[in-house]
Amino acid sequence: EYYQQVNGQAAALVRPQDSLRTEGEFAGSTTTAEYYKAVDGQRASLARPQDSLRSEGEFAGTSTTAEYYKAVDGQRASPVKPQDSLRHEGEFSGNTTTAEYYQQVNGQPAALARPQDSLRQSGEFQGNT
Repeated sequence: EYYQQVNGQAAALVRPQDSLRTEGEFAGSTTTAEYYKAVDGQRASLARPQDSLRSEGEFAGTSTTAEYYKAVDGQRASPVKPQDSLRHEGEFSGNTTTAEYYQQVNGQPAALARPQDSLRQSGEFQGNT
């Protein structure tokens, strides 16, 4: 009533006519052909810059790095435990909220509740499986 079945087919393809077609032979040259001509290229050679900071002769002396950073056998620092300044002196006499509200109770685990199957077949089965 609300839906009617209709066998549909794909719509026909409509292509617009092109009005920009060239007619005849092209006589002339384009700017692309003038500026960008086909050339066989070769890979450029590597140009490494010359280093002008090379020292000549042997180095005699000590550098500032060698003076400031000498090799030293290091040892592990001993751990320093800070003193606790929040210690209570004397014995505690009183009740805590934890002791009041949360008392130890020895309980037993809950019994497993298995659901009863409600999809049991009544009567005999006639047929093939």
